[in-house]
Amino acid sequence: MVPPSSSMDPSPPPSWFTPKRLLIIFCVINMINYVDRGAIASNGVNGGSETCDDKGICKSGSGIQGEFDLTNFHDGLLSSAFMVGLLVASSIFASLAKSYIPFRLIGVGLSVWTLSVAGCASAFSFWFIAICRMLVGVGEASFISLAAPFIDDNAPVSQKTAWLAMFYMCIPTGIALGYVSGGYVSLHVSKMSHIKCKLCLLIIWVGGHFHWRYAFWGEALLMLPFAVFGFLVKPLQLKGLSPVESKKALAFVETVSSVTDEVMGFPSTLVRAVRQIKCKVFSRFYNYSLDVPYKFCNFLIPPFVLFCILKHFCLVVPVNDLSYLTNSLNQHKTCVIMLQMYGLAITMDFLVMDWFNFLLTEFKFADSKASKLDGRMLVGGDGIIGDELNKTSKSESIHNILNQLSRFAKDMKVLLVDKVYVVNVFGYIAYNFVIGAYSYWGPKAGYNIYHMKSADMLFGGVTIVCGILGTISGGFILDRMGATISNAFILLSGATFLGAISCFSAFCLRSLYGFIVLFAVGELLVFATQAPVNYICHHCVRPSLRPLSMAISTVSIHIFGDVPSSPLVGILQDHINNWRDTALILTSILFLAAGIWFIGVFLHAVDKSNDGSQPVSTPRITSRKPLLDGNVDESLCEV
Repeated sequence: MVPPSSSMDPSPPPSWFTPKRLLIIFCVINMINYVDRGAIASNGVNGGSETCDDKGICKSGSGIQGEFDLTNFHDGLLSSAFMVGLLVASSIFASLAKSYIPFRLIGVGLSVWTLSVAGCASAFSFWFIAICRMLVGVGEASFISLAAPFIDDNAPVSQKTAWLAMFYMCIPTGIALGYVSGGYVSLHVSKMSHIKCKLCLLIIWVGGHFHWRYAFWGEALLMLPFAVFGFLVKPLQLKGLSPVESKKALAFVETVSSVTDEVMGFPSTLVRAVRQIKCKVFSRFYNYSLDVPYKFCNFLIPPFVLFCILKHFCLVVPVNDLSYLTNSLNQHKTCVIMLQMYGLAITMDFLVMDWFNFLLTEFKFADSKASKLDGRMLVGGDGIIGDELNKTSKSESIHNILNQLSRFAKDMKVLLVDKVYVVNVFGYIAYNFVIGAYSYWGPKAGYNIYHMKSADMLFGGVTIVCGILGTISGGFILDRMGATISNAFILLSGATFLGAISCFSAFCLRSLYGFIVLFAVGELLVFATQAPVNYICHHCVRPSLRPLSMAISTVSIHIFGDVPSSPLVGILQDHINNWRDTALILTSILFLAAGIWFIGVFLHAVDKSNDGSQPVSTPRITSRKPLLDGNVDESLCEV
């Protein structure tokens, strides 16, 4: 029976949710991500190889490099190994967001991240820890692609860019905490007496004196609650990814669910056991109005059991070949079972309604053609030949993969023909080319040009402070200007141009103090671009494309930006052998980035963030009597 019209309204947000709470949770997760980036590069975790003095007295190596006796080349591979997983998985998670619940994908990614970091902590060889670092990138990919769109959906209209700025501010903050917690400052207790900050003393002592594996164990423990959170809580839905007709489809499932489960060859006891567990657990906690117990029973049921059932009973007969199976949905139990199992998958929050609606469409098509196929009717699945089913199952799997690739290709075409998006990403690539080279070569260039004794500390401190202040300032300034795509391009081009002038002038000066002041001002300006550039990525495409937009942007700025910039700058320095000239040539690329973004000011930009349907929470399939209406009828829980 179709539910009353009142039930057609979107479900209220989950009890745990408030916009600020979501922002805080995602900021903490983002910070933990980048704490790991900082820790792997810190002296306490990364360590050094064995060294010997002129007298032949050798000092054993420390950290990862010392324990596994790594060369500098292999040690460098570890710091960038995560990039492999990140670049490969970002687009995959973005595409899966159209077929699976995005919030659950974040939970999957964080689980992979947690297990991979724990693997780093228990590594026994270089290749094992290298593979774990790649998987860390896979886990991070889901969060990078999907978290920012959630923030954009739920931020106040007048503060969208400021909220994005707070989210991206966690990048320099997390890296800084990673340096410290990993033992970036390795001091002996006897040399710490002048430090008055007791918390700083404790952090420094932990980083310098605990084994490097503790840093990874700590990160895994910090992320574990958020990974569990992604599976247990009622998920949010991204705008543009929930079909409007989901309620009608679920109403159809309620009608079909009344059909008996007693079908030959079908494990009805397993399905009824799943329903019984869920119903009983929920009934015990109903009066407490808690979401978690009901969700926890889903978490207890191993996902692989569900997918084995789906593969064997739902995907065994391709939905586009159902026409030879039935002429009436109510008379053919095989089709009913398939429909029920898809409904069960949706109930357990593993599939979204896109697949379900596709199945319904194929049922209608099959029903309309069945009367023309006399003599081919099969009852209850009896007489179906296994070999034929295996053949059709494989062909259907190939068909589904091709459909996914086709949809991905169409979405990519939409992005690549969007002039606003392309100009924004090209400017971002040029910008990231410079920032990536600064982060790698900056301390060495500063040491050689100005003979700094602690160039790494100076560049690190300036980058952290300016990164935090600049990122937040950029978001608030754009909101004050009026958050539009054109204004974002104006801010991007203006801030980058002024920042380029300041940094270029800094490297021209002979005075160390003049360099520090101008370089700090320059970095403050160039870091103000973080929020506006990501604002454009979210708002120049329709809502359903935002995850892919973020994924392709991330992949592009790394493949064409910071990944090749460090070796190319190294080659340039080898040829001209002058760090000042090398730094000036590198900094001049910021003028190119400013020019590219300035082109965007004159493009016809349309904010597409409101295109498509409003977010609709995925409704839950109910029994004949809804569990949430009045008291729970425990007779529904009986086997």
